[in-house]
Amino acid sequence: MKKFFALATIDDSFIVSADTEKELEKKIEAIKKNYRAYYKRFVEPGYYVVEADSLREAKQQRRKAS
Repeated sequence: MKKFFALATIDDSFIVSADTEKELEKKIEAIKKNYRAYYKRFVEPGYYVVEADSLREAKQQRRKAS
């Protein structure tokens, strides 16, 4: 089953994953609320969402798109 992965644009680091885009957005909002420094450093500058079977596949898809 494919999942949605959020990856930071500044360094392609993994932020969070979820089964649906709506759930992914909720998790990102929770990071904003509970982990402010992490959010400011990695999420706020921008992130992208990839639908893939695994984190490895998500990162490979990103490299192809760049």
